[in-house]
Amino acid sequence: GEGEDLLTGNAGEDVFVLTTGNGTDTITDFVVGEDLLGLSGGLTFEQLTITQGTGNNVNDTLIFEDGKQLAIVNGVEKNLITAEVFTVV
Repeated sequence: GEGEDLLTGNAGEDVFVLTTGNGTDTITDFVVGEDLLGLSGGLTFEQLTITQGTGNNVNDTLIFEDGKQLAIVNGVEKNLITAEVFTVV
């Protein structure tokens, strides 16, 4: 939804959908190789800037589009968030 959301999936495969203009979503239980990050509203992987967090987010990956933060992926290092974990929805 709009605004800053806390997203937690269920057991098994989950798709956490990212879009622009909806604030920063925090994904609490992303599992590389099982879950996916969905791109909606015309968003593409090439538009994203993916960085390792610092400070309180040192163990997290931060995802931005055009300087606006879209998501925080808790407990997942940047090098694990590759094009393969994204899908268009």
